[in-house]
Amino acid sequence: MTPKFFRFLLMRKILLLAILVCCFSQQAFALTKEQFYQSGLLKMNRGRYIGAIDDFSQAINQDLVYVDAYLRRATAYSREGVNDQAIFDYNKVLFIDSNNFEAYQGRAQAYATLGVFNNAIKDYTKALELKPNEINLYNKRGLAFANKKLYDDAIADFSSAIERDGSIPEVYFNRGISYGIKKMYDATAEDFSKAISLGMQDDELYYKRGKIYQELEFYDKALIDYAQAISMDSRRSEYYFGHGMVAGIKGLYDVAISDFTQSLVIEPTDIQSFFNRGKIYDELSLYENAIGDFSSVLRISPKDSGALRWRGLAHAKIGRLDDALQDLSRAIRYDPSNEQIFIERGYVYKDKNMFDRAQEDFQKALELKPGSKKAFEAMESLQKAQTPKS
Repeated sequence: MTPKFFRFLLMRKILLLAILVCCFSQQAFALTKEQFYQSGLLKMNRGRYIGAIDDFSQAINQDLVYVDAYLRRATAYSREGVNDQAIFDYNKVLFIDSNNFEAYQGRAQAYATLGVFNNAIKDYTKALELKPNEINLYNKRGLAFANKKLYDDAIADFSSAIERDGSIPEVYFNRGISYGIKKMYDATAEDFSKAISLGMQDDELYYKRGKIYQELEFYDKALIDYAQAISMDSRRSEYYFGHGMVAGIKGLYDVAISDFTQSLVIEPTDIQSFFNRGKIYDELSLYENAIGDFSSVLRISPKDSGALRWRGLAHAKIGRLDDALQDLSRAIRYDPSNEQIFIERGYVYKDKNMFDRAQEDFQKALELKPGSKKAFEAMESLQKAQTPKS
Protein backbone atom coordinates (compact mmCIF):
# COMPACT_ATOMS: atom_id res chain seq x y z
CA MET A 1 0.00 0.00 0.00
CA THR A 2 1.18 3.46 -0.90
CA PRO A 3 1.84 6.22 1.64
CA LYS A 4 -1.05 8.10 0.12
CA PHE A 5 -3.40 5.20 0.91
CA PHE A 6 -2.16 5.08 4.54
CA ARG A 7 -2.89 8.79 4.89
CA PHE A 8 -6.38 8.13 3.54
CA LEU A 9 -7.02 5.41 6.17
CA LEU A 10 -5.72 7.63 8.94
CA MET A 11 -8.02 10.45 7.89
CA ARG A 12 -11.00 8.07 7.90
CA LYS A 13 -10.18 6.95 11.45
CA ILE A 14 -9.89 10.53 12.62
CA LEU A 15 -13.17 11.44 10.96
CA LEU A 16 -14.90 8.39 12.47
CA LEU A 17 -13.58 9.27 15.94
CA ALA A 18 -14.81 12.83 15.56
CA ILE A 19 -18.25 11.57 14.55
CA LEU A 20 -18.37 9.23 17.59
CA VAL A 21 -17.33 12.02 19.94
CA CYS A 22 -19.94 14.30 18.48
CA CYS A 23 -22.64 11.69 18.76
CA PHE A 24 -21.65 10.87 22.36
CA SER A 25 -21.71 14.56 23.30
CA GLN A 26 -25.10 15.02 21.74
CA GLN A 27 -26.37 11.97 23.60
CA ALA A 28 -24.98 13.34 26.90
CA PHE A 29 -26.67 16.68 26.45
CA ALA A 30 -29.85 14.98 25.38
CA LEU A 31 -30.61 13.64 28.90
CA THR A 32 -34.07 14.66 30.00
CA LYS A 33 -34.83 16.42 33.23
CA GLU A 34 -36.26 13.16 34.62
CA GLN A 35 -33.04 11.33 33.75
CA PHE A 36 -30.95 13.97 35.49
CA TYR A 37 -33.31 13.80 38.47
CA GLN A 38 -33.04 10.00 38.70
CA SER A 39 -29.28 10.19 38.34
CA GLY A 40 -29.19 12.71 41.19
CA LEU A 41 -31.27 10.42 43.41
CA LEU A 42 -28.91 7.53 42.71
CA LYS A 43 -25.85 9.61 43.57
CA MET A 44 -27.45 10.99 46.71
CA ASN A 45 -28.33 7.48 47.91
CA ARG A 46 -24.66 6.61 47.49
CA GLY A 47 -23.54 9.66 49.47
CA ARG A 48 -22.22 11.52 46.43
CA TYR A 49 -23.94 14.77 47.30
CA ILE A 50 -21.88 17.13 45.11
CA GLY A 51 -22.60 15.03 42.04
CA ALA A 52 -26.26 14.84 43.03
CA ILE A 53 -26.42 18.62 43.34
CA ASP A 54 -25.00 18.96 39.83
CA ASP A 55 -27.60 16.55 38.42
CA PHE A 56 -30.52 18.23 40.18
CA SER A 57 -29.23 21.58 38.90
CA GLN A 58 -29.26 20.20 35.35
CA ALA A 59 -32.84 19.10 35.83
CA ILE A 60 -33.80 22.53 37.19
CA ASN A 61 -32.10 24.24 34.24
CA GLN A 62 -34.57 22.41 32.01
CA ASP A 63 -37.55 23.15 34.24
CA LEU A 64 -37.40 26.16 36.56
CA VAL A 65 -40.49 25.00 38.49
CA TYR A 66 -39.32 21.40 39.02
CA VAL A 67 -40.34 21.19 42.71
CA ASP A 68 -38.99 17.70 43.40
CA ALA A 69 -35.58 18.63 42.02
CA TYR A 70 -35.43 21.72 44.26
CA LEU A 71 -36.43 19.61 47.27
CA ARG A 72 -33.86 16.90 46.60
CA ARG A 73 -31.13 19.46 45.88
CA ALA A 74 -31.97 21.14 49.19
CA THR A 75 -31.59 17.79 50.94
CA ALA A 76 -28.22 17.25 49.28
CA TYR A 77 -27.08 20.73 50.31
CA SER A 78 -28.12 20.05 53.92
CA ARG A 79 -26.21 16.77 53.98
CA GLU A 80 -23.17 18.62 52.71
CA GLY A 81 -23.62 21.14 55.52
CA VAL A 82 -24.50 24.00 53.18
CA ASN A 83 -27.74 24.91 54.92
CA ASP A 84 -28.00 28.45 53.59
CA GLN A 85 -28.19 27.05 50.06
CA ALA A 86 -30.73 24.49 51.22
CA ILE A 87 -32.88 27.34 52.60
CA PHE A 88 -32.60 29.12 49.23
CA ASP A 89 -33.99 26.03 47.49
CA TYR A 90 -36.79 25.60 50.02
CA ASN A 91 -37.69 29.25 49.43
CA LYS A 92 -37.94 28.49 45.70
CA VAL A 93 -40.29 25.60 46.41
CA LEU A 94 -42.52 27.70 48.66
CA PHE A 95 -42.66 30.43 46.01
CA ILE A 96 -44.01 27.80 43.62
CA ASP A 97 -46.14 25.96 46.19
CA SER A 98 -46.88 27.94 49.37
CA ASN A 99 -48.33 24.89 51.15
CA ASN A 100 -45.52 22.45 50.51
CA PHE A 101 -45.17 20.49 53.75
CA GLU A 102 -41.75 19.04 52.92
CA ALA A 103 -40.31 22.49 52.23
CA TYR A 104 -41.48 23.88 55.58
CA GLN A 105 -40.17 20.82 57.39
CA GLY A 106 -36.81 20.89 55.62
CA ARG A 107 -36.35 24.63 55.98
CA ALA A 108 -37.17 24.40 59.68
CA GLN A 109 -34.46 21.79 60.16
CA ALA A 110 -31.96 23.89 58.22
CA TYR A 111 -32.75 26.94 60.35
CA ALA A 112 -32.44 24.86 63.53
CA THR A 113 -29.04 23.56 62.39
CA LEU A 114 -27.90 27.15 61.83
CA GLY A 115 -29.20 28.13 65.26
CA VAL A 116 -31.93 30.42 63.89
CA PHE A 117 -34.51 28.98 66.23
CA ASN A 118 -37.19 31.65 65.85
CA ASN A 119 -37.45 30.88 62.13
CA ALA A 120 -37.28 27.16 62.80
CA ILE A 121 -40.21 27.39 65.23
CA LYS A 122 -42.28 29.36 62.67
CA ASP A 123 -41.64 26.75 59.97
CA TYR A 124 -42.33 23.78 62.27
CA THR A 125 -45.58 25.50 63.25
CA LYS A 126 -46.59 25.94 59.60
CA ALA A 127 -45.71 22.33 58.84
CA LEU A 128 -47.84 21.19 61.79
CA GLU A 129 -50.76 23.24 60.49
CA LEU A 130 -50.50 21.23 57.30
CA LYS A 131 -50.01 17.88 59.07
CA PRO A 132 -51.06 18.22 62.74
CA ASN A 133 -50.26 14.63 63.69
CA GLU A 134 -46.60 14.59 62.67
CA ILE A 135 -45.09 13.40 65.95
CA ASN A 136 -41.50 14.06 64.97
CA LEU A 137 -42.24 17.71 64.32
CA TYR A 138 -43.59 18.22 67.84
CA ASN A 139 -40.34 16.75 69.14
CA LYS A 140 -38.20 18.94 66.89
CA ARG A 141 -40.15 22.10 67.65
CA GLY A 142 -39.86 21.22 71.33
CA LEU A 143 -36.07 21.08 70.94
CA ALA A 144 -36.13 24.47 69.22
CA PHE A 145 -38.18 25.92 72.09
CA ALA A 146 -35.72 24.39 74.57
CA ASN A 147 -32.82 26.02 72.76
CA LYS A 148 -34.65 29.33 73.20
CA LYS A 149 -35.01 28.49 76.92
CA LEU A 150 -38.80 28.41 76.50
CA TYR A 151 -39.08 25.25 78.55
CA ASP A 152 -42.84 25.37 79.19
CA ASP A 153 -43.44 25.48 75.44
CA ALA A 154 -40.91 22.72 74.93
CA ILE A 155 -42.62 20.51 77.52
CA ALA A 156 -45.98 21.16 75.88
CA ASP A 157 -44.62 20.01 72.50
CA PHE A 158 -42.95 16.91 73.90
CA SER A 159 -46.21 16.09 75.71
CA SER A 160 -48.14 16.51 72.44
CA ALA A 161 -45.81 14.03 70.78
CA ILE A 162 -46.25 11.57 73.65
CA GLU A 163 -50.05 11.90 73.51
CA ARG A 164 -49.94 10.82 69.87
CA ASP A 165 -47.38 8.05 70.36
CA GLY A 166 -46.07 7.12 73.78
CA SER A 167 -43.53 4.61 72.51
CA ILE A 168 -40.66 6.92 71.48
CA PRO A 169 -37.98 6.97 74.21
CA GLU A 170 -36.15 10.03 72.87
CA VAL A 171 -39.21 12.24 73.44
CA TYR A 172 -39.40 11.19 77.09
CA PHE A 173 -35.67 11.90 77.40
CA ASN A 174 -36.06 15.38 75.89
CA ARG A 175 -39.03 16.21 78.11
CA GLY A 176 -37.11 14.92 81.11
CA ILE A 177 -34.25 17.31 80.35
CA SER A 178 -36.67 20.25 80.26
CA TYR A 179 -38.31 19.15 83.51
CA GLY A 180 -34.84 18.91 85.07
CA ILE A 181 -33.92 22.44 84.05
CA LYS A 182 -37.13 23.61 85.73
CA LYS A 183 -36.08 21.61 88.82
CA MET A 184 -39.13 19.33 88.52
CA TYR A 185 -36.98 16.39 89.55
CA ASP A 186 -39.73 13.85 90.21
CA ALA A 187 -41.10 14.37 86.71
CA THR A 188 -37.57 14.19 85.29
CA ALA A 189 -36.84 10.87 86.99
CA GLU A 190 -40.16 9.49 85.77
CA ASP A 191 -39.46 10.47 82.15
CA PHE A 192 -35.90 9.14 82.20
CA SER A 193 -37.14 5.87 83.66
CA LYS A 194 -39.80 5.64 80.94
CA ALA A 195 -37.16 6.19 78.26
CA ILE A 196 -35.09 3.36 79.73
CA SER A 197 -38.10 1.05 79.94
CA LEU A 198 -38.75 1.71 76.25
CA GLY A 199 -35.28 0.47 75.39
CA MET A 200 -33.12 3.58 75.43
CA GLN A 201 -29.80 2.25 76.67
CA ASP A 202 -27.51 5.25 76.80
CA ASP A 203 -24.77 5.96 79.33
CA GLU A 204 -25.63 9.67 79.31
CA LEU A 205 -29.21 8.85 80.25
CA TYR A 206 -28.16 6.75 83.25
CA TYR A 207 -25.72 9.47 84.30
CA LYS A 208 -28.38 12.17 84.11
CA ARG A 209 -30.90 10.06 86.00
CA GLY A 210 -28.22 9.42 88.61
CA LYS A 211 -27.82 13.19 89.04
CA ILE A 212 -31.57 13.56 89.47
CA TYR A 213 -31.68 10.78 92.06
CA GLN A 214 -28.81 12.53 93.83
CA GLU A 215 -30.82 15.76 93.90
CA LEU A 216 -33.79 13.83 95.29
CA GLU A 217 -31.46 12.24 97.89
CA PHE A 218 -32.18 8.74 96.57
CA TYR A 219 -28.53 7.92 97.01
CA ASP A 220 -28.67 4.16 96.54
CA LYS A 221 -30.46 4.59 93.22
CA ALA A 222 -28.00 7.29 92.22
CA LEU A 223 -25.06 4.97 92.90
CA ILE A 224 -26.63 2.25 90.76
CA ASP A 225 -27.18 4.63 87.84
CA TYR A 226 -23.70 6.13 88.02
CA ALA A 227 -22.23 2.61 88.13
CA GLN A 228 -24.30 1.64 85.09
CA ALA A 229 -23.05 4.70 83.20
CA ILE A 230 -19.46 3.77 84.08
CA SER A 231 -19.99 0.20 82.89
CA MET A 232 -21.23 1.52 79.53
CA ASP A 233 -18.43 4.08 79.08
CA SER A 234 -15.49 3.99 81.47
CA ARG A 235 -13.75 6.93 79.78
CA ARG A 236 -15.95 9.69 81.20
CA SER A 237 -14.46 11.40 84.23
CA GLU A 238 -17.79 12.98 85.24
CA TYR A 239 -19.31 9.53 85.74
CA TYR A 240 -16.67 8.63 88.32
CA PHE A 241 -17.02 12.07 89.88
CA GLY A 242 -20.79 11.65 90.32
CA HIS A 243 -20.36 8.20 91.82
CA GLY A 244 -17.65 9.52 94.12
CA MET A 245 -19.81 12.40 95.36
CA VAL A 246 -22.65 10.08 96.35
CA ALA A 247 -20.25 7.54 97.86
CA GLY A 248 -18.81 10.34 99.98
CA ILE A 249 -22.28 11.40 101.13
CA LYS A 250 -22.99 7.82 102.19
CA GLY A 251 -19.70 7.60 104.07
CA LEU A 252 -18.15 5.14 101.61
CA TYR A 253 -14.88 7.02 101.74
CA ASP A 254 -12.63 4.38 100.19
CA VAL A 255 -14.99 4.13 97.22
CA ALA A 256 -15.16 7.92 96.91
CA ILE A 257 -11.37 8.29 96.98
CA SER A 258 -11.04 5.59 94.33
CA ASP A 259 -13.64 7.32 92.14
CA PHE A 260 -12.05 10.77 92.39
CA THR A 261 -8.66 9.24 91.70
CA GLN A 262 -9.97 7.54 88.55
CA SER A 263 -11.61 10.77 87.49
CA LEU A 264 -8.21 12.46 87.76
CA VAL A 265 -6.55 9.70 85.72
CA ILE A 266 -8.95 10.58 82.90
CA GLU A 267 -8.95 14.35 83.48
CA PRO A 268 -5.78 15.34 85.39
CA THR A 269 -6.81 18.99 85.79
CA ASP A 270 -10.27 18.36 87.24
CA ILE A 271 -10.35 20.83 90.12
CA GLN A 272 -13.52 19.42 91.64
CA SER A 273 -12.08 15.91 91.92
CA PHE A 274 -8.99 17.24 93.70
CA PHE A 275 -11.12 19.43 95.95
CA ASN A 276 -13.61 16.77 96.98
CA ARG A 277 -10.95 14.10 97.45
CA GLY A 278 -9.12 16.59 99.65
CA LYS A 279 -12.24 17.08 101.78
CA ILE A 280 -12.57 13.33 102.27
CA TYR A 281 -8.90 13.07 103.26
CA ASP A 282 -9.59 15.86 105.74
CA GLU A 283 -12.59 13.95 107.09
CA LEU A 284 -10.35 10.90 107.56
CA SER A 285 -7.73 13.08 109.34
CA LEU A 286 -5.26 12.43 106.52
CA TYR A 287 -4.29 16.08 106.58
CA GLU A 288 -1.09 15.86 104.54
CA ASN A 289 -3.00 14.16 101.74
CA ALA A 290 -5.70 16.80 102.01
CA ILE A 291 -3.14 19.61 101.83
CA GLY A 292 -1.66 17.95 98.74
CA ASP A 293 -5.02 17.91 96.97
CA PHE A 294 -5.92 21.49 97.88
CA SER A 295 -2.46 22.54 96.71
CA SER A 296 -3.17 20.82 93.37
CA VAL A 297 -6.32 22.90 93.05
CA LEU A 298 -4.33 26.06 93.74
CA ARG A 299 -1.70 25.22 91.15
CA ILE A 300 -4.49 25.19 88.59
CA SER A 301 -6.56 28.02 90.09
CA PRO A 302 -4.40 30.15 92.44
CA LYS A 303 -7.29 32.35 93.57
CA ASP A 304 -9.64 29.55 94.59
CA SER A 305 -10.84 30.76 97.99
CA GLY A 306 -12.40 27.40 98.85
CA ALA A 307 -9.15 25.53 98.39
CA LEU A 308 -7.25 28.20 100.34
CA ARG A 309 -9.76 27.98 103.17
CA TRP A 310 -9.69 24.18 103.40
CA ARG A 311 -5.91 24.01 103.11
CA GLY A 312 -5.63 26.65 105.83
CA LEU A 313 -7.89 24.61 108.13
CA ALA A 314 -5.85 21.47 107.45
CA HIS A 315 -2.66 23.34 108.32
CA ALA A 316 -4.28 24.50 111.57
CA LYS A 317 -5.30 20.97 112.53
CA ILE A 318 -1.67 19.82 112.46
CA GLY A 319 -0.38 22.90 114.27
CA ARG A 320 0.98 24.88 111.32
CA LEU A 321 -0.69 28.05 112.48
CA ASP A 322 1.37 30.50 110.45
CA ASP A 323 0.63 28.56 107.25
CA ALA A 324 -3.01 28.47 108.27
CA LEU A 325 -3.11 32.24 108.76
CA GLN A 326 -1.45 32.82 105.41
CA ASP A 327 -3.99 30.64 103.57
CA LEU A 328 -7.03 31.99 105.40
CA SER A 329 -5.91 35.57 104.84
CA ARG A 330 -5.57 34.91 101.11
CA ALA A 331 -9.00 33.28 101.12
CA ILE A 332 -10.47 36.41 102.69
CA ARG A 333 -8.78 38.55 100.04
CA TYR A 334 -10.64 36.63 97.32
CA ASP A 335 -13.87 36.15 99.27
CA PRO A 336 -14.16 39.16 101.61
CA SER A 337 -17.88 38.73 102.35
CA ASN A 338 -17.61 35.19 103.75
CA GLU A 339 -18.05 35.59 107.51
CA GLN A 340 -17.16 31.93 108.13
CA ILE A 341 -13.56 32.46 107.00
CA PHE A 342 -13.19 35.41 109.40
CA ILE A 343 -14.43 33.17 112.25
CA GLU A 344 -11.96 30.43 111.29
CA ARG A 345 -9.04 32.83 111.04
CA GLY A 346 -10.11 34.32 114.36
CA TYR A 347 -9.81 30.91 116.02
CA VAL A 348 -6.29 30.53 114.63
CA TYR A 349 -5.38 33.95 116.06
CA LYS A 350 -6.88 32.82 119.38
CA ASP A 351 -4.74 29.66 119.33
CA LYS A 352 -1.69 31.90 118.82
CA ASN A 353 -2.85 34.06 121.77
CA MET A 354 -3.30 37.01 119.41
CA PHE A 355 -6.55 37.93 121.12
CA ASP A 356 -6.97 41.42 119.68
CA ARG A 357 -6.70 40.11 116.12
CA ALA A 358 -9.09 37.29 116.96
CA GLN A 359 -11.65 39.76 118.33
CA GLU A 360 -11.35 41.88 115.18
CA ASP A 361 -12.15 38.85 113.03
CA PHE A 362 -15.09 37.72 115.16
CA GLN A 363 -16.45 41.26 115.15
CA LYS A 364 -16.07 41.46 111.37
CA ALA A 365 -18.03 38.21 111.05
CA LEU A 366 -20.86 39.75 113.08
CA GLU A 367 -20.86 42.81 110.85
CA LEU A 368 -21.13 40.62 107.78
CA LYS A 369 -23.84 38.45 109.32
CA PRO A 370 -25.56 40.15 112.25
CA GLY A 371 -26.89 37.66 114.77
CA SER A 372 -24.54 34.89 113.63
CA LYS A 373 -24.67 32.15 116.25
CA LYS A 374 -21.20 30.92 115.30
CA ALA A 375 -19.74 34.40 115.67
CA PHE A 376 -21.31 34.83 119.13
CA GLU A 377 -19.95 31.43 120.19
CA ALA A 378 -16.52 32.47 118.93
CA MET A 379 -16.66 35.68 120.99
CA GLU A 380 -17.63 33.68 124.08
CA SER A 381 -14.73 31.27 123.54
CA LEU A 382 -12.38 34.22 123.23
CA GLN A 383 -13.62 35.73 126.51
CA LYS A 384 -13.07 32.42 128.29
CA ALA A 385 -9.57 32.15 126.85
CA GLN A 386 -8.74 35.59 128.25
CA THR A 387 -10.26 34.98 131.69
CA PRO A 388 -7.54 34.23 134.25
CA LYS A 389 -7.86 30.79 135.80
CA SER A 390 -8.44 30.86 139.58
